[in-house]
Amino acid sequence: MDENTANPIRTQVGENVPGPLPGAAAEAVQPLSGETVRLLAEQLRPVLHAETEALREELRRGAGRYRTSARLYGAAAAAGLYGAGALTACLILALAHGVAAWLAALIIAIVLIGTALFLSDRARQAAPQGARG
Repeated sequence: MDENTANPIRTQVGENVPGPLPGAAAEAVQPLSGETVRLLAEQLRPVLHAETEALREELRRGAGRYRTSARLYGAAAAAGLYGAGALTACLILALAHGVAAWLAALIIAIVLIGTALFLSDRARQAAPQGARG
């Protein structure tokens, strides 16, 4: 029997995967009895429970920090949006001194829409290939 037929399971690099344990080593390994498994499960259950509770509490604390941060960013974005709206109104009123009010609003709207299109195009160019819409 050659090496390949003795153990047909091979690793990615072509080495043989070890088969069953030879002789004395196979006799030394005993299967676990049902009682041993039950005792092991009883001892591991509280440890696993404590670890999962500790992890759950740590995730709660972390999520609370992220939640607070997200709320503050949301409030900052809302304040920035209102500030931009007020600045837009200011620009329209300032421009209305030289032209009609409707024309001032139209000019500012065109500038804002042009800026939005420019930024959207730049974002599309900067996005990874699979994320482009």
